[in-house]
Amino acid sequence: MANKIVQRLIAAGATPQRAQQFATAFAAKQSPTAKTADIQDAFDEELRSLSEAIYPKVFRPPTIDDPRIDSYITRLFGENKLKELEKNVYTANAPTYYKLKNSLEKSSDPSTWNLEQTIVKALEDGQTPALIAQNLIINRDDLWDGFTESKVTEFVNSLSTEKDKYNAAFPVAKEKLLTSNKYYKVGLPDPTFVYDKNENLAQGKIAWTTHPSVKKIIDAGAKGGKVKEELAQTYGPAGPQSSAAGGIAALPFGEIEDLFIEFKASGASPFKDEVKRREFLKGKTLK
Repeated sequence: MANKIVQRLIAAGATPQRAQQFATAFAAKQSPTAKTADIQDAFDEELRSLSEAIYPKVFRPPTIDDPRIDSYITRLFGENKLKELEKNVYTANAPTYYKLKNSLEKSSDPSTWNLEQTIVKALEDGQTPALIAQNLIINRDDLWDGFTESKVTEFVNSLSTEKDKYNAAFPVAKEKLLTSNKYYKVGLPDPTFVYDKNENLAQGKIAWTTHPSVKKIIDAGAKGGKVKEELAQTYGPAGPQSSAAGGIAALPFGEIEDLFIEFKASGASPFKDEVKRREFLKGKTLK
């Protein structure tokens, strides 16, 4: 049976030689016991969906509407990437709005703002176009001297439309950027992420309590080299899925530290764990 990764890469335009080089390199990064023929399972969409259904509480790369997505992007592409992307999207979709928004950052004194700057500040604060126009016409005739009321409303609506275009385009640009990462595209945690005590996605850290076996390990107080043994049993039937928080609270601090140290030494990683889950689920279905 031909390697599916090779087939997909060739279909995407890669040469057969380059496709095979990638498949071989990918396989080499996995567990020493992993077979090259099995690595393709990590990129299988059906296995991805099955894994998400059976292991709902393990870590998954955040979706585009998840508040944590910006931190994830920062880790994958660098801390300046979002600012660069934001500038490009503004320039393409809302150039006037962007120029006015930047001018506000250079002047924090509202008394110096002109009509358009005042409108942008109100839009940034979340006010509706109708309310902004009403407030300007009733309370700030000093700003629109020389314009008609209809012209004021036109200014408000024009700037609001630009802002809406940006708001619609920015998530699309983020998603395009994210799917350029071959791991994110198939729902795999990037291999650079590691387990830690607490989540900090911008630093590449994922909470160890998202691992399905951690609650079992903590509840059992597994120590003295048993953590790795417990972890080896994770990829059987769905396994425990509830939060480990309760177990952690019930254990003395020193014991938690010991368990965490053993857990880290076990070699578990978010990427390898999800690959193993998908390999285990091959040929299985939801009952």
